[in-house]
Amino acid sequence: GGGGLVVYSCEDGSVRAVDPRTGGEAWVLRHEQRLGLLQSWVAGGGGAWLAAGSSTGHVALWDVRYSLRLSSWREPARGRILSMAYASQPAAPAGSAAAGPLLLLGGASGLTSGWVLGEAIPRPALVLQPAGIPDAAADA
Repeated sequence: GGGGLVVYSCEDGSVRAVDPRTGGEAWVLRHEQRLGLLQSWVAGGGGAWLAAGSSTGHVALWDVRYSLRLSSWREPARGRILSMAYASQPAAPAGSAAAGPLLLLGGASGLTSGWVLGEAIPRPALVLQPAGIPDAAADA
């Protein structure tokens, strides 16, 4: 993750990191409050990037080295994002395009969606739909 940093979100829409060794702020990432309260996040790339999910289904992806937002999108079910995880994909077979890493989002709707990172706009790659969740929620 975060290189020994303490990461937390604030009501003002920011995600902040503090270095406990110095007590100083390591970085601040800004998020528009109107897009919902940031409630879950995951770091990847050796702490080089951070993705955060909001109470309204918005996701933001930042390069924390430069405090630069790389992309943002809304999870199709538009519900609260409760959990996030990062997964690298296995190597692609010879002659086929390599797929980027996956950002997994667990939502209040009960769905889990996987988004391929590494492109200008992350693209949906999978949706896991538990029994009893209507297709309309998965198609939203």
